[in-house]
Amino acid sequence: PPFTDYIESSSLTTRWLNLLENLRGTTSWVPFLSSERVAGAALVGEPVFILATLAVALLGLWGLARRTLPAAGVWLSMLGVGLVALGVAVDPFSLLSGGARSFLDGAGAALRNLHKFDVLVRLPLMVGVAHALAHVQVPGRDRAGMKQWRHPEKNPHVVKVFAAVLLTVLATAPGWSGRIAPADGFREVPQYWREAADWLNEHSNQPENGRVMLLPQARFGRQTWGHTRDEPAQPLLDVPWVVRDSVPLVQPDAIRGLDGIQREVHSGQPLPTLAATLRSQGVGHVLVRADLTVAADTPGAHSVLRTLRRSGGFREVAAFGDEKAPEVRVFAVNPEQAGGDAPQPAGGLREIDAEQVEIVYAGPEALPRLDAADRALGRTDAPRVRALHQQLAGTGTGADAFADRGPQTLTDTPARRDHNYGNVTNADSEIRAPKDSTRVLNPVRDYPLSSVAEGTDPANHDEHPLTEVRATGGTVRASSTAADPTGFGGADTRRSLTAAVDGNPDTAWYPSPGRAIGQYLELELDEPHRGLSVSLLTQGSDARIHAESFRSDAGDSPLGSTTVTVKAGEPTRIAIPGGSGDRVRLQLLGSFSDVGFSEVEVFATDGGRAAQDVTPRRVPTVPALEGSSARYLNRFVFGQEIPEHSMVREFTVPEHLADQELVLHTADCEDSSSRAESAVVTVDGEDYRCGERLSLSEGRHRLATTARWVALSVAEPLYAEAVSEAPTADTLPVVSQDGGSGGDDRFHLGHSSEQRVVFLPSNANPGRVATLHVEDPEGSREIRLHPMVINGWQQGWVVPAGVSGTIALSFAATGFYQAWLAAGLALALAVVLAWALTERRDRRLGAREGSPAALGASEHSGEVTAAAGEVSAEPAHVAQAEAGAAGHSTTPLNRVQRGAALLATAALAFLLAGVPGLVLAVVLALLQLAFARPGLQRWAEQRPILRSLPTGGVLRIVAGLAAFLAAVLAAQGPWTSRHYAGDSWVVQLALLAVVLAVYFAHILLIPTRAGSSTKA
Repeated sequence: PPFTDYIESSSLTTRWLNLLENLRGTTSWVPFLSSERVAGAALVGEPVFILATLAVALLGLWGLARRTLPAAGVWLSMLGVGLVALGVAVDPFSLLSGGARSFLDGAGAALRNLHKFDVLVRLPLMVGVAHALAHVQVPGRDRAGMKQWRHPEKNPHVVKVFAAVLLTVLATAPGWSGRIAPADGFREVPQYWREAADWLNEHSNQPENGRVMLLPQARFGRQTWGHTRDEPAQPLLDVPWVVRDSVPLVQPDAIRGLDGIQREVHSGQPLPTLAATLRSQGVGHVLVRADLTVAADTPGAHSVLRTLRRSGGFREVAAFGDEKAPEVRVFAVNPEQAGGDAPQPAGGLREIDAEQVEIVYAGPEALPRLDAADRALGRTDAPRVRALHQQLAGTGTGADAFADRGPQTLTDTPARRDHNYGNVTNADSEIRAPKDSTRVLNPVRDYPLSSVAEGTDPANHDEHPLTEVRATGGTVRASSTAADPTGFGGADTRRSLTAAVDGNPDTAWYPSPGRAIGQYLELELDEPHRGLSVSLLTQGSDARIHAESFRSDAGDSPLGSTTVTVKAGEPTRIAIPGGSGDRVRLQLLGSFSDVGFSEVEVFATDGGRAAQDVTPRRVPTVPALEGSSARYLNRFVFGQEIPEHSMVREFTVPEHLADQELVLHTADCEDSSSRAESAVVTVDGEDYRCGERLSLSEGRHRLATTARWVALSVAEPLYAEAVSEAPTADTLPVVSQDGGSGGDDRFHLGHSSEQRVVFLPSNANPGRVATLHVEDPEGSREIRLHPMVINGWQQGWVVPAGVSGTIALSFAATGFYQAWLAAGLALALAVVLAWALTERRDRRLGAREGSPAALGASEHSGEVTAAAGEVSAEPAHVAQAEAGAAGHSTTPLNRVQRGAALLATAALAFLLAGVPGLVLAVVLALLQLAFARPGLQRWAEQRPILRSLPTGGVLRIVAGLAAFLAAVLAAQGPWTSRHYAGDSWVVQLALLAVVLAVYFAHILLIPTRAGSSTKA
């Protein structure tokens, strides 16, 4: 699955790829977001390490600028490619950042984590450091050497050695000081985890036992005894297991289904169908751990234990750790069956007639709710087998049983929400409108529905619309909302944007946690109105509110404004002066604590006497089934997948259900001692309770309740009987099993004249293949079964009618995967071949010309003397002579080469800093060309301060001042400070000036192979 779409985005991976971090080597985005890795956090947050790593980078650039650098063209080209690859997508410096990020979130997703290109910068800089320090002589231990050590003020080489050692010690301190390991590391896994794993390996090692579910969910494995990141059970368990964490390594459908289970398990409420639901989804044992920390982003074990003990069907079979308060408990999942029958195996291949598969319009997260709704109609057996309507298109030739069938049940899932993939609790927003703003930076805002069916795209929202907010009368927007999953503490969906205009004073819009002053709520009307006023009801503390009116075609200048003090819980009418406006903004100016807008209503007089309510409204609306899809519909099931306090849904009744009696059930019908105690459900303004009947006309209706879920079912005894007596799936006999998880297994399939579906209670995957080996009078043959998705996320296949035999399950790599493996191998071989040909050519050319340079880098590098290492401090003709003695030619570039080099350098500057970078490159190039004149060079050679410059004094002065400026600002602006230096144009351009100076130092005089022609 494309899990990188869920764990990262180009906006995230390129956020810190400015020139400062690219040169320092801190190109990984993880340390900027978490202090878990102490060394990484120190490198981006402590000035001493920022200066040390920047000094190493600057030293490397200085070494690259020296004209005696072997193969300078190769290293400078590599450096330029690396800087461009890292920095072309970063805001605000690159003009191409938008297109680059779009590419990385699309076709270039495999390259999205640009940190992998860091080696293209690191290698040239390390070569530069080595070349810069090549002339440093370390005094020996003899009498003369010891004399130099005792008098460093008289021996510059001793000072240089001390400086190099000190810089090395500082730059590597985060490593040798023991800060690479996480702050809350561990030495060993506690014994109780080993005992629990051994028990499960012994008692849950058969396929019929299914898998072990680890509870509660947690973002990562952060225990009271240490941070393992991965689950501590992972290396200990030999049996299949499942956990909900923040690493989405399975299909998104399975994650949605797992999230639905987690919400039920962590509810703390009695759920009579929970055990059967878990068993049908392949779970035979539940492990509940109590050693997670709050930092693990977990709801904790208390609510899980409360749910299991109150729901029935869970039996505690083992406990490990402390005798009074065990850290690990194991529960067996044994749901009660009708007639006292044993529960079906949790694992293995199952079969059912295709006609008995219920078609539902739902997401996988709704399956526990649907099982509960079936129980309300009298079903006590194992859950029914279901297929999602959105996943049926294109199931394949022979899927006749599904060809003309529409959904029998309509739910309000999947819904349009924002999801914070980094969290597992409070990770989902409220139901949103298509045009609502989002702070989720990932290419995909929520886990989509997918399918293994060929040639289909069930996640297409145009073909399969989502439940979403329908706005009427205008638009409601806000500066922020507490229901945003990216906010501090996650989403509080009871404090959403919709809550401000839902007519319920118990719900309210709150801004994101943090500084509330300046936050605002804005209501934009469909058309301008005169005499605008606002009725405002708040909760929390008293607040000072600034109300303004605007007109869209008049810009952002307010037509009129007023400021009032609003008391919490008391409706306040605010008259806004000004002319005809179509937008009202309510801004918080001050409060003692949190303030929420419970109800906001906008009124307009429009010249009349009576004020008219013109408030924009937002209502979560379930998509209507149309055409033939609607004629099978028998039931509506709506629920609070994410807590909303008060659930409001607008839904459409099709023609064939018009005026038919519907019976109402809610989640608390079975728990209530009397009907009067059950939750009230309001439909079109009328109140109903559990078991009551109602009739609805064709068209749109509105439902409101505080119940966790509501079902409206056709009040026909035959329908309830069909639901309660629908057959369950049968487990197929095992012929052979080679892996225990359905990897290379064989099962016996009996004969049937009906079309059937076989499925595994495990994740659907396009690579899974089911082959039916048929034995009949006509001879043996093989049928490759067409795949489909069962129960929203499980792997299934369609079996044609009238066949029997052995079903063999296997896993086959897709052609796309195999093609890319072959392409990678071919590319690797091409690189090796290119290297071999280049090496052979260089050796032949070197042998023919007698050049030492052709003998290889290992030979000519040893011939570079200390005098050659100091060549940049000498006049040009001396540098050329000494470089030639070292085996390098410093013949100037011809016009074509010089022009190409200047264009490449200008392009580098433009890609890294846009137009300002290009202007900087032009200015530095003109200065270089001006100071390269012989008269100015002779003048510079007579000045000791300027004599050591590679191309005259100007570039060294500019580069030195720019490096000093960048270092000072970088030390003052680490990532943890208020003003981050990496976002500064001054720092970006200063470091770009240093980089450009390196390139311009080689433009007029660049090392080339001796004997090469440089004639124009």
